[in-house]
Amino acid sequence: MTINTAVNFLPWRRRQFTRVLWRWGLLVCSSWLVCACIAFYAGLYWQAERNLSEVYVSAEQRLRQQISQREQWLNVKAQQNAQAQKRRLNKEMTEAWSSRLGWLAEHLPEQAWLTELTYHRGVLSLAGALTQFSALAVADRELQHVPGFLPGKAGKIVRGNDGYWQFQYQLPEGVANAAP
Repeated sequence: MTINTAVNFLPWRRRQFTRVLWRWGLLVCSSWLVCACIAFYAGLYWQAERNLSEVYVSAEQRLRQQISQREQWLNVKAQQNAQAQKRRLNKEMTEAWSSRLGWLAEHLPEQAWLTELTYHRGVLSLAGALTQFSALAVADRELQHVPGFLPGKAGKIVRGNDGYWQFQYQLPEGVANAAP
């Protein structure tokens, strides 16, 4: 006997269709979710990269500013040191000239006095007057031993209208004492 029973596959197809639809839906949604997560992560990464770059740029700018301030400070300090060195050198030169002129004042005879002192290019030119001609030998001897100067050359020795003997000397500065 043949039994002819009809089998209804319609409910099974519908369930099968719904299962496949759910699988594909979950697959598509999970793919979109993964893409969204990757995009979100990439955005965060690029934002962090941008922030880090800005931090580097600002740090670099601050460093440049600090370096330029330090260079300015060093330049000012170098100028101050140069000025202090120049003042110290001027003071030493003034003290050297003070001692030389003091030596001249102490060792010239009482009958002699200086009327003119000029210093040009390492040569000290002296002009003076004597009340007695005999004091010229003492003045000549003393002027040959002025500290810091080499023995000099006597210039003109003449008797002035006022009765005093006028003399001139040129003393070259010693090499060790020459100004730089």
